[in-house]
Amino acid sequence: MSENSYTEITKNSYGNNIKNSFGGIIFGVVLFVLSVVVLWFNEGNLAKQNQIASYVNKNAIPVQNTSIDINNDNKLISVSGNLVTDEDLSDGLITVPKALVLDRTVEMYQWVEYEDSDTDTNMGGSTTTKTTYTYKKEWSDRPVDSSSFYKKSYVNPSFTLKSERLEAKKGSFGEFKLSNYQTSRLNNLTEYSNLPYNRNYTISGSYYYKSNNIESPSIGDIRISYKYMPSDSPISVIGMQRADKTITPMTIKQGNVYMQYDGILTQDEIVEKFKKGNLVITNIFRVIGFFLMFFGLNLILKPIGTLLSFIPIFEKIVSFLTGGLVFLISLVLSLIIIAVAWLCYRPVAAICLLAAAIAVGVLIRNKISKTHINS
Repeated sequence: MSENSYTEITKNSYGNNIKNSFGGIIFGVVLFVLSVVVLWFNEGNLAKQNQIASYVNKNAIPVQNTSIDINNDNKLISVSGNLVTDEDLSDGLITVPKALVLDRTVEMYQWVEYEDSDTDTNMGGSTTTKTTYTYKKEWSDRPVDSSSFYKKSYVNPSFTLKSERLEAKKGSFGEFKLSNYQTSRLNNLTEYSNLPYNRNYTISGSYYYKSNNIESPSIGDIRISYKYMPSDSPISVIGMQRADKTITPMTIKQGNVYMQYDGILTQDEIVEKFKKGNLVITNIFRVIGFFLMFFGLNLILKPIGTLLSFIPIFEKIVSFLTGGLVFLISLVLSLIIIAVAWLCYRPVAAICLLAAAIAVGVLIRNKISKTHINS
């Protein structure tokens, strides 16, 4: 992999550092407020998704896709089976017969800029920042904007061909009709390697290359790969049966109800996958909310260390102490916000957890007390 590096050294005065640190307080407050919003509504969304899961368990009607009961029109149904289509999907370069989905990924060999900064505090409060800009050649399916590069001599051309996803418009799901709700959620795709000859491209493995030398590509070279889902692929769906023989989302108080997964699954398995997926997303946003709070509080408290930075060791000590303190404060506040949100959105669960926590605390206290008495 080819790469080049350049280093820039900048200095900032003690006064400017103080000014910038106080200016960062506003951004810190914004991050802190945003963290509260993310944590609060994240728990609310989980509660809604759990309510949707409960609604499905109580109301979904398991059916077979081999026949349609019109009495189930506008009702929630659970059904599994194979998606079938006779459509041939083509992007102009290849044609895949009887395909539900054809996904084309176009990558360009481009310059990518990496920035690494290291700041040292000098005696008197000024700072010296050493920034290294490294430029590497990499394949990327997204345009890398070279106009914002530190070194303007590294230029990426525009994409001449874009990635694309094609989906079958007609087909069947047993006696039901294939709908865009099914095809748009198909993600279990398989690599397509049977590439036909094309005089404008070189074939290597499962890629089309537009390059003079695929072993040593140049900036602007293109490579194209494909993934697809063939006809007769199994899925499992929970949604509303419509009179036009399609299955679409059902709207209830908590939101839209539509679940779809690859493979043949029972209704209970579909709901369990749905709940696990939502829990994963919830935990991701819990972590995001925590770090938003952590960075926000760090910015709010940063002026303390900056004011003392005229003696570098003071700033390091303060930064170390405030960093640990901010971590603990962010963790405690995040847990409190989550707990309060639970009391609002899921009071029964919150009370049960609180009772369990108190019970554990009492057991620990009793254990400690017995240890002291025995000693």
